[in-house]
Amino acid sequence: MPRFIILLLTMLFWQCRSAVEEIPVAGPAYAGEPEYYGGQRFERTKESTALGQRLFNDPNLSVDSTISCASCHKAEAYFADPGKAKSAGLNGHPTERNASALNNLAWHPYFFAEGGVRTLELSTFVPINNRHEFGRELHDVVVSLNGDLEYKHAFEQAFSQSEITDALFVTAIGHYMASLTNYNSPYDRFLSGDSSALNQHAIEGLDLFNIHCIACHGGAQLSTFEIASNDLPTDADYGRMKITNNPKDSGAFKIPSLRGIGLTYPYMHDGSYANLDTVLSAYNSVRQLDLSQTELDQLKAFLNTLH
Repeated sequence: MPRFIILLLTMLFWQCRSAVEEIPVAGPAYAGEPEYYGGQRFERTKESTALGQRLFNDPNLSVDSTISCASCHKAEAYFADPGKAKSAGLNGHPTERNASALNNLAWHPYFFAEGGVRTLELSTFVPINNRHEFGRELHDVVVSLNGDLEYKHAFEQAFSQSEITDALFVTAIGHYMASLTNYNSPYDRFLSGDSSALNQHAIEGLDLFNIHCIACHGGAQLSTFEIASNDLPTDADYGRMKITNNPKDSGAFKIPSLRGIGLTYPYMHDGSYANLDTVLSAYNSVRQLDLSQTELDQLKAFLNTLH
């Protein structure tokens, strides 16, 4: 009987500890349930999230200790790289795509412009293995971290395991990226019931948005996350076709979220559209929307309430 009681108390203690320490991924009711909860194997805690933030900002993970995730994903701009069509990688070499914003990623069903990565954890592999970004193999990074006593201690605090593994590494960064949520924009306040959060100009822009844009940019994340071509002239990037080898997928990309869009310029996968005026003018022309300049200004006013 005493052994049973000890075992029962141990299990109850573990459950209470787990419930207290785990950090859920959550947003307002209108955001719906996230796709990502922190992984089934490891609870998302303040320790694992802080560790992921440290790794996200550590340039020593790159082959020459000059590039971190934060180099191309800046916190003050919804974790995009404003002003740069394509971010500079190793030795100043331009990367292949415009750096996308990392915003409310827990609600995204897949990642990167072609939609080729299905989980937040696995998205870490791409920049690390890219020869123009981190220029390393992920396991080599993990081997080097196992030689760092401070990181060993941080991983043990976060996951109660002394050995750093590939799985723990990508989990930590995934836990941090899942924390990059933002539901504090004027539009969010409007959705939450504050009718004064948008001025009349922006409300008129919202009405136009609901007529002309919502088919692709609907929902709380302002994206359906479909993979499609927008028919705008860009570079010769084949997009989704790189994965499927299907000519029908040429030029097709994941429809991006518009959250924070006023801060994440330039636009499109190749950064070829410098500002919102250029984007709106292009859509007005290619899609033959026949919007007046006043209406375009109203649309822009609404888009600027998304950050």
